[in-house]
Amino acid sequence: MSTPKTIGFFTSQLTGEVILRENKNGEGNQAPLTIHELVLGTATRYPDLIALGTRNVDGWETITYIEYYELCRKAAKSFLKLGLERFHGVGILGYNCTRWFVADIASIFAGGISVGIFPNNSSQACRFIAENSEANIFMVENDWQLQKILKVQDHLRHLKAIVQYKDKLTKKLPNTYTWEEFLTLGVTISDEMLDKVIDSQKPNQCCMLVYTMGTTGPPKAVMLSHDNITWTSAAVLQSLPYTYPPENQEVLVSYLPLCLINAQIFEIWIPVTIGASIFFAEPDAMKIQGSLINTLLEVRPTTFCGVPEVWEELMQRMRSDQMSAASFKRNLIVWARKMGLKAYKNRESDCGKAIAGSHNLVRNTDQEDIGEFYLWGRHLSMGYLNNEYKTKKAFDQKGWLHTGDLGTLDNEGFIHIIGRIEEVIITNQGEKIFPVPMENMLKENIPIIHHAIIVGNQAKFLSVLLTLKCEISSDTGEPHNMLTQEVINFCRKNNSKSVKVTDITNNQDPIIDAIIQKGIDAINEQPEHENHKILKWKVLEKDFSIMGGELGRPRRCDGRTSPESIK
Repeated sequence: MSTPKTIGFFTSQLTGEVILRENKNGEGNQAPLTIHELVLGTATRYPDLIALGTRNVDGWETITYIEYYELCRKAAKSFLKLGLERFHGVGILGYNCTRWFVADIASIFAGGISVGIFPNNSSQACRFIAENSEANIFMVENDWQLQKILKVQDHLRHLKAIVQYKDKLTKKLPNTYTWEEFLTLGVTISDEMLDKVIDSQKPNQCCMLVYTMGTTGPPKAVMLSHDNITWTSAAVLQSLPYTYPPENQEVLVSYLPLCLINAQIFEIWIPVTIGASIFFAEPDAMKIQGSLINTLLEVRPTTFCGVPEVWEELMQRMRSDQMSAASFKRNLIVWARKMGLKAYKNRESDCGKAIAGSHNLVRNTDQEDIGEFYLWGRHLSMGYLNNEYKTKKAFDQKGWLHTGDLGTLDNEGFIHIIGRIEEVIITNQGEKIFPVPMENMLKENIPIIHHAIIVGNQAKFLSVLLTLKCEISSDTGEPHNMLTQEVINFCRKNNSKSVKVTDITNNQDPIIDAIIQKGIDAINEQPEHENHKILKWKVLEKDFSIMGGELGRPRRCDGRTSPESIK
């Protein structure tokens, strides 16, 4: 790779270095740290505190912070032995566990780039990420994940080894290892050799890639520096009620997909920053109802980061418990439900303040003070890998990120987001409409809907294209005709016999048609939508996908003009 070069506040090259957006004084000017400095510091301060806990048949198996750190060093040596090159990717494909965490940190210790991959990604999606990140090594959870990589490995010219970190290999293959075999590989790598690699790392260099979902264009690799992670973790903590040992050790549960940066911040890096204990939920935590709640009841975390689906399940569980609870317990549950609902509504409001030590502005405002949000701070990424055009389009020369989000900034510093610049619909009367909140409400009102795209540029009224939640090919990501079990259960609950998408399209299922119309009517009846109602809708025969071209590059309905099929 080429020699690292500092070009300003952003870069599109993995070897690039960036200027940190440090404030001259006050918040945001903390000394930069590398990942190794962060992990070593915690292992030194809290060597004997529990770092990670995994459920097994005999109970919970735990490791301390000093054991965690030493295991990361051991794995880093094995990465070096396998030939991991500086700034080359290590793809991690599987569900949350101790070995996922260790692979993540060890890949950075060894000078590589950590690349978390969504566990349900297809072989082709994994291939794209591997080629884009020039991955030298893949860490896969089991044989199911291994087979995805084996299908495309002939196309991966940078790939040197695959490690299956759970279960035994069903067949021994060249350059393929179990976790136990992997850990023994680095015995010939000295501490001095590893420390030389660690000492060469800088806070303003890239150590991680996070891939966007690709819903409005090709998936982009967001480059994150050491400082992006270490500084952001510390900055977020300033607005959270977390405590530090020895006063108290926080206990947290890991269950969110670690390919998401918010999951990594809250489940890997914030816990390391404060010396918290992390306990792992079962891999089916987000699939099997009650699985995550059972883990929460057993672990009893001191704090919990939840997504909407989880809060909804908790509310449902509390409702059912309330029916059979004693008087005191029933009152307690009612109070918890009210508090939970309040927190959930606040989370759903698309409203918040800038992170401590960062700055935001609203530029190019209209007569209603709606404008585009600009952000500045050390939490902003380095840029998009190998995409200089998108990087320069997103960042200006002073380091401000032009988010493309539209909204207002109130007197208390709260940001209120109402949509995206490219999503705005202009009616034939010249009225501006922000469709995203309406689309989100549609999906909330009609739970069988996967995608809702409102169209109506230069039209007299709005129309909406709908796709249903259906089964997806694990190999290609191609949507099938069969509805998901969740949708089938919903249909049965409402006396519909539909099991396929084509049972519902073209108005073939009057029961589901009535449910969809009721959900649309609920939006049309709201006062703010009096002048822009949804008058037509259509359920498409196929869900959106990268293979179909609707995802992974600009939408076919770009511009939000009503297509001929719905006029």
